[in-house]
Amino acid sequence: MLFLWTFLSFNMCVAQVDAHYWTNQYGGRALLLNGAVIASTDDETAVFYNPGAMAMGEEDDFSLSLSFITPSFASLKTRNYFGQGRSIKDTELGFAPGLAAVGFNPFKYDDFRVAITSFTRFKSNISFRYRTLFSVKDTENQIYEANLDFSRRLSERWVGIGASWRIFDVLGIGITQFVTFHSESTDFGLRQEIFDGTTNGLLAGWRSRTKYSFNTNGRMVTKFGLSLNLGEVKFGLTLTTPSYKELWGKASYELDELKIFSPDSLTLATNLDDAELVDYRTPLSVGFGLDIPIGKSRISFSMEYFAAIPSYTLINDVDDPLNGLSENPSETTFDISTGNREVVNIAVGCQTPISQKSTLIWGFRTDFNQRQQQQENVALQILSSTPSIAHISMGNVLEIWNSKFSLGLDYGFGFNNSTSPRVDVGAVNIENLFDDPNVGKVSSRFQSLVVIIAYDFSYRK
Repeated sequence: MLFLWTFLSFNMCVAQVDAHYWTNQYGGRALLLNGAVIASTDDETAVFYNPGAMAMGEEDDFSLSLSFITPSFASLKTRNYFGQGRSIKDTELGFAPGLAAVGFNPFKYDDFRVAITSFTRFKSNISFRYRTLFSVKDTENQIYEANLDFSRRLSERWVGIGASWRIFDVLGIGITQFVTFHSESTDFGLRQEIFDGTTNGLLAGWRSRTKYSFNTNGRMVTKFGLSLNLGEVKFGLTLTTPSYKELWGKASYELDELKIFSPDSLTLATNLDDAELVDYRTPLSVGFGLDIPIGKSRISFSMEYFAAIPSYTLINDVDDPLNGLSENPSETTFDISTGNREVVNIAVGCQTPISQKSTLIWGFRTDFNQRQQQQENVALQILSSTPSIAHISMGNVLEIWNSKFSLGLDYGFGFNNSTSPRVDVGAVNIENLFDDPNVGKVSSRFQSLVVIIAYDFSYRK
């Protein structure tokens, strides 16, 4: 387990991309090809990309691959949520998740290979802080203040063991069994207050906070793979099951809402409680890969279809926050639901040898946002979700002592416009402070730059 401990110690990463299905790539070559490796993976990352290819390579005995050190910068900007022309922005600097894997041929059987891996599948940290202060329109001396404090954190680690069998010289099949550990939390706090500019007294105010978190540990995901090499042409096919057989999960939430209609009139609702995690789902997916030679280069293509997940409930809890101590008990209801659209992501890449030890690589891929918008959670989803993203990468791979040193850049860009409820602070006054939000256009723009400095260590006897 020494290699896992070493890898984990280097895997302190901060990322900003919401948990799309193709958020992260692993291994220097796969990073530069932008994931177009379902048919062409030739190292220990095959345990994730296509377990059927593990036994099709040239490795013998024991090999170790570590991939890390990928500095990343990301910027997420949301416009018009607080009114036309107003923006809030989050920037992050950190490291993209890496992967560790070991592979070996048990019993010296060349046509059978086993690999063990550990990697961070998702790592997201999105946060916004915003404050505005100005005079209320058409009033003598009223001041409006708004404060937003929002954060969403998500992480998911996969640990897996895979096996591959080369049935014929041209055909390999494989399977990898993963155990996943998922953690997610969201905290949305918004405070709006109107003051008398003469006395500084509070005329009206609305403070609300919604916070929830859940963990699901020990869920299983199984991936099947097939690799077919017909001369210089390679094919790959994968099937990934939905997650199943949860071993342990828990959830909690916090509600806090205070409405001050006047100095003498207010309402308060608050609760803090543990809850049952009703359900958590991941999609079925099918992947296809093709790798063909064109002149001195090789063109790689990958495509993966992710099935839809109909809307379902994550957390649903009804509770009396005063535990029956009040003469007039009032139960509060907390409900969080989610759902995913079906999406198809594609990647295309090219490898051109420059010399015997150097290869120029470029790649392009899509990373579509699969989350369905839930009407009761619109505000949370607008701020916690990045738009669909396109990535383009370019760099070089050098072979040094049977290992591969990768150096390059990956640039990602995404833009999204949506019509949804928003807080138009420019139009707020005492009369409409507690009204439902107006519907208007909200846009999100995402940019990222990843410096690929990856060293894939491989030891071969």
